[in-house]
Amino acid sequence: MKMAVSFLLGVITGAVVALLYAPSSGEELRTQIQSTAQADMQRMREEWNRNLAQMQAQINKLNTEAAAYMEQMRASEGDGATAVDDE
Repeated sequence: MKMAVSFLLGVITGAVVALLYAPSSGEELRTQIQSTAQADMQRMREEWNRNLAQMQAQINKLNTEAAAYMEQMRASEGDGATAVDDE
């Protein structure tokens, strides 16, 4: 119990000291937080779009490779059937 009271007293004291030594008013702080949050959101959107474009390019590359592989498999099936017919 004594430890909990000491902890709460420390939290309250820390909050009061933080408010007394705060370098800006609440409104200025909110404005600063909002502008920082907007800049961070913009950076996150740009990063998301960049990663999305990279993933789409990789998917397109894999689709092209898969189509080429399938075409190669179809061509080799035809060659095998011809070889059997020749015998």
